[in-house]
Amino acid sequence: MNLLLRKAHLILFIFLLLWQNRIAPGYCAQNRLLPTQTELTYLLSIDEDTWKSYRVSITLDANRRDRIIFVMPNWLPGTYRRMDFCNQITNFKAYGEKGTELEFEKLQSNIWSVVTKNFQALRIIYDIQMSEHGFMGKTINPNGALIMGPSVFMYVEDHTHLPITARFRVPQNWRIATSLTPSQYIYEYLAENYENLVDSPVMMGRFQDYFFNFDEKTITITMNRATGFNIDQFLVMIRKIVAFQTALFNESPFETYIFIFNIFDEIECNEGIGHYSSSTYNLSSALLKTDTKSPARLIAANFFKLWNGIRIRPESNFPDNYNHGVHSNSLWFIDGVTSYYADLTLVRSALWSAEQFLENQARQIKLLQENQNRLVYNLEQASLNACQSNFSVNQISHIQKGHLIGLLIDLKIRSITDNRRSLDDVMRFMNWWFAKTGTEFTNDDIQRAMGAIVYYDFDEFFDRYIRGTAELPYSELFAAAAINITLSDTVGPDLGKIIIRDKTNRVMILEKDGPLEIAGLQEGDHLVSIGIKHVDCNDDINNAVAGMKIGNIVSINATRKGKPLRLKAKVRAKNIVDCQLQLMTQPSPTQLQLRNNWLGSNTP
Repeated sequence: MNLLLRKAHLILFIFLLLWQNRIAPGYCAQNRLLPTQTELTYLLSIDEDTWKSYRVSITLDANRRDRIIFVMPNWLPGTYRRMDFCNQITNFKAYGEKGTELEFEKLQSNIWSVVTKNFQALRIIYDIQMSEHGFMGKTINPNGALIMGPSVFMYVEDHTHLPITARFRVPQNWRIATSLTPSQYIYEYLAENYENLVDSPVMMGRFQDYFFNFDEKTITITMNRATGFNIDQFLVMIRKIVAFQTALFNESPFETYIFIFNIFDEIECNEGIGHYSSSTYNLSSALLKTDTKSPARLIAANFFKLWNGIRIRPESNFPDNYNHGVHSNSLWFIDGVTSYYADLTLVRSALWSAEQFLENQARQIKLLQENQNRLVYNLEQASLNACQSNFSVNQISHIQKGHLIGLLIDLKIRSITDNRRSLDDVMRFMNWWFAKTGTEFTNDDIQRAMGAIVYYDFDEFFDRYIRGTAELPYSELFAAAAINITLSDTVGPDLGKIIIRDKTNRVMILEKDGPLEIAGLQEGDHLVSIGIKHVDCNDDINNAVAGMKIGNIVSINATRKGKPLRLKAKVRAKNIVDCQLQLMTQPSPTQLQLRNNWLGSNTP
């Protein structure tokens, strides 16, 4: 390697070491003294008559403006989906001192302008409707409620930096679980600013708590019920995930952390999202009953986001813009590499076997190789398009390809350093360099960090596989870990990508210009049957399509706004890839050592 380049990498690495004790301030309220009185107060109450809505009150003291703008977010960070929460707001009103009603104007669907009449204090109120099992928003019923802040709380334009008092008016005997800082009063909490408020989900109701201390920090597991599955095994699983990931980064970047679980009978899949010092989940009771570890990968990914995505943050992702979403060409790193580390967490913690790990890597390869657009859109484009594409197969998934890029980079680093370095070192480097200094990173920074750790020029790799669309070098890099890969192609039937959710079979994602959309199906419709098969879940769709013949016309029954739809769709051909990853039977000592260090286990 060029001597000047090696010196530059060495200087960068030494500079990093000199910065290791510098800790950047974050918004985490757990580590900061918050004021007991604030200019902004939020009050949330529940409609106990219908259990279908919340009422929100926002009070602003010390007003100095003649007009105040209130904005309802359009985005839920981490989902990359436009949510349009404003469509569920009713009864918006504004008041000044002594209950004086104030004039307001709705500037856009989610923006209200209030004329203050020079009142020093003013208050707005509004009602917001619930969704029955709305993880991407809010849930409410007589037994409890769960809110995700952006789906409920408006923000006050130019005031998002102010500390906030949050109060909750809930039924008698309900409790509250949240990572917000409790005040001296019951049902009252303090937030350092709006971001802290809405990035701290709130669970209310009757629930069970489990605690354990880790590295002198408190971990809380809160769930609405703990029956029908092995709770002890579930808690051990969480302990292992926390232990591995905090050891990986040599830190626990929180004073307390809370896992919030809602368990439902009516849902068929597990879903969750990570936050600054908590994570929130909707879990399927059927999946838990079958396999207590079914949400392990999801939990591992969300806990890893504590570092990669929340503290290690790319440009254009801090602070999240709740009105326009996130746009960054580095999302592949925070989402895709996080997905890869979720798998690594499970195999290194012995929650998965090596065979289970390889099986999931093969699945990721299969899905990417079946998408012909992998040769059209590069990874940076896929990251930038994440908010617009709605995870459609008309694009490629930045998470899916980013996962595989993370895996291949890990193997490449291990290979060229004789297993002395790995992607683990890069992640620790990124944590110290960017998270600890409060600096945002770019793709060029990722490349430089790798070069500083490995003393290797990654230009060609980034140009080919991240900025370019070349086929990924599976065979070459898997061979370093004594793993053979076999890819084969067949042709099978297809109706395009479709994902339904909840017990109403609501179409959540539908391939643009795919057979079903061409037939007239739309997102938001409710699927009833495909052909002669009634549909209750996504597996039913896959099984129905698998038995079809290419070119046939099939009947699609659905409903739209309560009215029946009878559609006809043509079955198209699809390239179906089979991927097999198998351990070599006679690996060399070098290959075996690399593989065992990589997977954290002894493999044959």
